[in-house]
Amino acid sequence: MKRICVALLLGVAVSLATSCGSEQIAEPEYRPPEAEAGPSQTLWDRDGNGSEPAILDGSGSKRGTGRIVGYQWTERGVPVIGWSEEGLLHIDVPVGRHTFVLTITDDTGRSDADTVLVEVRDPDPIVTILKPGEGTAHVTGRYVEFRGRAVDRYESLLTGTHLVWVSDIDGELGTGSELKRDDLAPGEHTVTLKGTDEDGFVGSASVEITLVDPPIVTILEPESNRSFYWAEEVDLVGTCSDPEGGPTWDWAVEWYVSGDGPAGRELESVAEFVSPGSHAVTLECVDEHGVAGQASVTIEVVFSFAAHIQPVIEALGCPECHAGTDPAGGTALDSYEGITEGVGAHGPLVVPGDAMQGTLVGTLIWGWGQHDPLEPEVVPYPYWVWVTALSWWVNAGAPNN
Repeated sequence: MKRICVALLLGVAVSLATSCGSEQIAEPEYRPPEAEAGPSQTLWDRDGNGSEPAILDGSGSKRGTGRIVGYQWTERGVPVIGWSEEGLLHIDVPVGRHTFVLTITDDTGRSDADTVLVEVRDPDPIVTILKPGEGTAHVTGRYVEFRGRAVDRYESLLTGTHLVWVSDIDGELGTGSELKRDDLAPGEHTVTLKGTDEDGFVGSASVEITLVDPPIVTILEPESNRSFYWAEEVDLVGTCSDPEGGPTWDWAVEWYVSGDGPAGRELESVAEFVSPGSHAVTLECVDEHGVAGQASVTIEVVFSFAAHIQPVIEALGCPECHAGTDPAGGTALDSYEGITEGVGAHGPLVVPGDAMQGTLVGTLIWGWGQHDPLEPEVVPYPYWVWVTALSWWVNAGAPNN
């Protein structure tokens, strides 16, 4: 009995010793520090001495497990010198853009880094020329538009006499943010816009522009005020020359006819006029600077009854029934008088001055699909072009030409 009790007591002791033994306690997880170099800064050199005081602020940096024991500011690996307090560094920053690096270190020797951009701007106003563009060419005697802006270090726009335009050839051109001049001398100009603020600081910007005389353009054919028949081919002949005697072989050439559009890209071209009436025929030459010279003449294009109306009506076969003293329906189409004075089933054939009032044009419009195309020797254009010209003839008073 005693042996059993001793054994039980020993077992309890061993069990208690095992359950009360020392446990392993886990160490807390290490948290690194977080560097915060502060927001970007834009400063102005207020006194114009080439630098401006600034404060590099690292006070927003956060400690981790350890305590922050060091703040180090560098630029391109070189320590930044200044007056320091905890997390702050007072320095003079030269004019320009600077990237500063803040490195913090805690008492365990671990570190973190962050960067901040600091820009110190020159005190002179920032000047921008909006017009004219750099390298542009302009025609002497025509207006050149100047437009610009200037902002001082307080972000205020300069106006009036605080802005002065100057040409290296013509001298001062005027003041203000906008200006026009039509009296600039020929040649290559350097145009400068100067902006002066209230404290006397001056900023400037410049562009190079060229003032050139336009090409000399002459139209040899057609002569001004000449008349041509509708559908007649017209020779276009002109010349382009450089007032300074330079080459013209690479110049751009274009003929234009008012109402009909482009008519050729050679100094000798041929045009066909499809719109009756007065036309301005223009020759334009563009030189290597992009400067254009022009010349124009006015011509008259005539839609003729004898040349364009009677032959087509005959080709359509109308007089086979509508001719003589007893034409079908009482409508004679074999003469000028028959067309302009005749009456159809629904009224007069032609009302001079108003093509849509007579029945002739409407009837011919209805016949588009039946008569297109006409024989080229009768009319070298589609039927609908001819009907359009016929309408113009009636609107012009239906002349017997």
